[in-house]
Amino acid sequence: MACCDRETIPIDRTKRKYMTMEKTELTTHQRGVVLRGICNGVALRDKSPQISESNTVITCAGELEIWDICCISSDAEAFGLKARFGYDGQTKITFTWQGKTE
Repeated sequence: MACCDRETIPIDRTKRKYMTMEKTELTTHQRGVVLRGICNGVALRDKSPQISESNTVITCAGELEIWDICCISSDAEAFGLKARFGYDGQTKITFTWQGKTE
């Protein structure tokens, strides 16, 4: 259950009232907080990660293993982001909002 998906959460189980959560795009600040959390995680800890000024790209030294990619994708998805991975001398991870169509 992702935090940004539309879902109903019981407020009071006895009265069966529900609150609805809408899926909304993160602000630049919120995206920065999420990306800093990903950079401090085990997958990128020793790879010198750098976050772009727009809080949409992480670049880091070295290659990622499949476990690292799964970890980062999972963390991003939990906040409504989609991670794209590329490698050209350094690893480049681009994050987009899942609600955005390309």
